[in-house]
Amino acid sequence: MMEDNYRRKEVEARDHVSVEIEHQNQNVELVAKIKKKIETVSPSRCICRVPMELRQEDNEKIYTPHLVSIGPLHHNKQELRGMEEHKLRYLHSLLCRKPTLEATLDSCVKAIKELEQRARKCYEGDIELRILSSDEFVEMMILDGCFIIELFLKYAIKGLRRKGDPLFSKKWVLSRLRCDLLLLENQLPLFVLRNLFDLLPVPKQCAQSLPELAFRLFEKIIPGYKQALQKKFIEEGTHLLDLLRNCLLPSIPIPILSRQQDKPINVHSATKLRRNGVSFKKAWENSLLDVQLVNGGVLEIPPVDIKDYTVTESILRNLVALEKCYNDDSMYISSYCRFMGSLINSPTDVSLLSRRGIILRSATGTEEQVIDLFKSLSKGVVVHDFCYAGLCEKLNAYRCDARQEWWTKVKNANVKTPKSFPLFVVIIILLLLIFAGTLFSILSFFLRKS
Repeated sequence: MMEDNYRRKEVEARDHVSVEIEHQNQNVELVAKIKKKIETVSPSRCICRVPMELRQEDNEKIYTPHLVSIGPLHHNKQELRGMEEHKLRYLHSLLCRKPTLEATLDSCVKAIKELEQRARKCYEGDIELRILSSDEFVEMMILDGCFIIELFLKYAIKGLRRKGDPLFSKKWVLSRLRCDLLLLENQLPLFVLRNLFDLLPVPKQCAQSLPELAFRLFEKIIPGYKQALQKKFIEEGTHLLDLLRNCLLPSIPIPILSRQQDKPINVHSATKLRRNGVSFKKAWENSLLDVQLVNGGVLEIPPVDIKDYTVTESILRNLVALEKCYNDDSMYISSYCRFMGSLINSPTDVSLLSRRGIILRSATGTEEQVIDLFKSLSKGVVVHDFCYAGLCEKLNAYRCDARQEWWTKVKNANVKTPKSFPLFVVIIILLLLIFAGTLFSILSFFLRKS
């Protein structure tokens, strides 16, 4: 009897275990099914063609790669084929850090094959995508992705560079590559780069994530406060340019007044605002876009480095084009370019903001270059939701009190004629001495009388 009970319990235990295993297998299958669905979903056309209204004959080069093509939109162009050999060299040097080269490459091919349809959906350009077969598309993704990753690694770790590497031996080449990798039409989906980065052999001396490596390469050309930007560059994005835009977004709330504005609201020029009593101050905020009016009449603007006008224009123009393609309510970069374009109208405006440390330009750069830069950035851009509309209204309506107005007029008069400033200081000192002498005479009179 006892033996029968023991056998029955043993059978029940086996059945329970088999049921649990069956449930686990079903869960694994369900997880795999959901994961596969997630991987086929992609952001809608996150890598787009630059809209025609932004393209003009004089700025076509700003949106077109000069040295390297990334992705399908400029793939196989005759003038960019010279970089294909460098891509293969970088792929080889990257894979050779692990003895199982073929196994690593096989893993990359399998991973990108699974992501192929999701990656294709990211691009706007049916013609370019149709002419690429599945194998050609996967090969392009691996070659371009590994080239970018190896470039990041070689820039971060000098010991990985070969002597005479043409991409590092000439400064202009690296500068041009930076710009090419931040063009809207020259992007790879970030999830492709992340998957490759996780599979590829990364040197032991590299303890940085993919976004951190990317920031090291781009930090010299990003307009804004570098230490603050580095903290935000690790946030999510759909590609490298989107990653840059996300780290530039304002860290302070900027209210949008209305969805559609009948008349565009522009701010007065910096010179006119100064005459009205507004003072300017360099702000070390978390974002380039953190422009705000504080303490009654102090306009705080984070510094923008435009020592290399071509690079700054290329980055900002492609960010504006990206926002245009997104077609959402947060055209922050476009609003910033429009605000600065209104603020800077004359060489006097540029000089004023330069003295305050807000505009950082090269010694050889001219005020006209700065004016042309910001005017061209907002050309052809319609900003439906101007983020700085409320700020512009406050600035345009600002007037200081009588005492502040007197002092503002004195400062403005002396700024316009700087040679008279020493004379002004001397007069102030003489007035103070006369006042002090009179005060002491009165005091001595009362002391003698007492």
